[in-house]
Amino acid sequence: MLLKTGQPFQRNKQNLLFLLCIGSLLPSLTSVKADHPKLTAEKLFDAEHLVDIQIELPEKDWNALRQQTRSFALSLGKKPAERSYEYFKGHITIDGVRIKNVGIRKKGFLGSLNTRRPSLKIKFREFRKQKPVKGIDRLTLNNNQQDRSLASQYLCYRFFNETETVASRCNHAKVTVNGQYLGIYSNVESVRPPFLKTRFDSSSGDLYEGTVADLFPDSIQRFESKTKGTSLEPLEHLAGMLDKHPLDMQEIEAVLDVSAFVKFWATESLIGFWDGYTNNQNNYFVYKNPRNSKLYFMPWGLDSALTSMMPLPPFFIKTKSVHSKSVLANRLYRNPDIQQQYRETLLMLLDKHWNEKRLLADLDRLEVRLKDHLHSSQKDFPRKLNSVRRFISGRRKVIQKELSQWPVTLTEGPRGPIYFKSLGQVAVTFSTQWYQKTPETPFTTGTLELQFSMNGEKVRFKENELGIYVTPENKSDSKSDPSIVIIGRREPDDKQLTLSVSLPASEFRTTKKKRVIVEGNYVEGTKRKGLLGFIFRPKTRVLAGFGQFKEASRQPGASVSGTLELHIMEMKGGKPR
Repeated sequence: MLLKTGQPFQRNKQNLLFLLCIGSLLPSLTSVKADHPKLTAEKLFDAEHLVDIQIELPEKDWNALRQQTRSFALSLGKKPAERSYEYFKGHITIDGVRIKNVGIRKKGFLGSLNTRRPSLKIKFREFRKQKPVKGIDRLTLNNNQQDRSLASQYLCYRFFNETETVASRCNHAKVTVNGQYLGIYSNVESVRPPFLKTRFDSSSGDLYEGTVADLFPDSIQRFESKTKGTSLEPLEHLAGMLDKHPLDMQEIEAVLDVSAFVKFWATESLIGFWDGYTNNQNNYFVYKNPRNSKLYFMPWGLDSALTSMMPLPPFFIKTKSVHSKSVLANRLYRNPDIQQQYRETLLMLLDKHWNEKRLLADLDRLEVRLKDHLHSSQKDFPRKLNSVRRFISGRRKVIQKELSQWPVTLTEGPRGPIYFKSLGQVAVTFSTQWYQKTPETPFTTGTLELQFSMNGEKVRFKENELGIYVTPENKSDSKSDPSIVIIGRREPDDKQLTLSVSLPASEFRTTKKKRVIVEGNYVEGTKRKGLLGFIFRPKTRVLAGFGQFKEASRQPGASVSGTLELHIMEMKGGKPR
């Protein structure tokens, strides 16, 4: 203590100056908050505990957060896209303990995106140096958009941990934002330094996230490094090994914990995780453990497990017991020793860990714990939970049937990751107006400066045959999302080119520095009716990029101006190699 209790204070200039100096330091001193005794990672991830989370932030910030999105095409380029979600400052109350000035942002991609009930990231140290919860530095709250049973993440993270595979902990949380109840979320432990420290006894290794990414030499750039200053060299090294025929297993075992990977792989197959690494090259982390310099795979995004069906073609997994779309799983399986090890591991999981009675009892307790706290959008919870019960009850029989006919034959090589390739670039500076419907003379609307290249060649338009306008995307609903349309006739073939992009209505506003994501289509030609329309369909490509507005108004005839930076893209990959 600086002063003893009850010590008289001498009222002179020197002491006054001393107090002023101390007072100026207090904000920085008190900003470093210690762990709250009531909040620990162990308590927050207790399987039977339903966490109560209350979030507060300015309503305008909440509305902006909800509407933020990610571009599908830009996110699946050759390299990971720039982050499109920003942190907003707010407060959070966890089980009655209030924590001020935390960072709150949207999370998710494709199937989990939702503007009404978004998935959320809560970062305690984003705006203030504080450590309120012992053992974690942030929260990951999944909205369960793809996990309507509310059971997939809960059961599967537990199952991975019970098999001693490195994985996050998970339970459930009641989430309220600004007094509005959003329902049951999955509370998932983030794969960040505190997690790595507890699992590997060190967080100083290299951490990578794989989102539609695999260990091919030409696609390593799709991995996102989660540690500053980390190169992709360890992954490139392993990819080079997997590109050799035959595999040098001694070489691979020097950089990969093969036994740990085989268990991770067999577990993904057993739980029917169609959107994981070994089947869909998605939703996983890779960590280079500094203790032994070996790579370890960890699951993520388990909201699409415990099912035999996929929402994407071919809609079912051909070999239930052996997921084999990824290059690491596919190549290793063709080694007789690894093939036998995989079978023994799968049998061990069935024998020691896949306990139907215990798993179904877990579901019964989960149902009792959650049924009175559902959001209106979660009313199909009982029906979806019954689907999970059927999967659990029948999974052993499905796996044992394939094991009885061992070995499972792989008819294809690993699948090349899906990605979008940029075919053309468009840069536009424009000034136009808001139209309630498509203008009668669209080729003469607005003014624009246009730089347009396709396959490296400049695209030119006929004089006085190039226009730009802004209308509601849904012409029957004037309040629908805005659509920006560029239309013109190309020289020298006179073919009509249409570039149409849209953006959320909440993002259609005057901005100085912020860029917003826009997505749409690039079309060469015009639609025809009947059989000719089917035969001579116009060429259509994906259009994605960013927009920025100097003026933005939805009043009829109001000025709209700004810039667009767009890519014309084509989906590639997705075929066996």
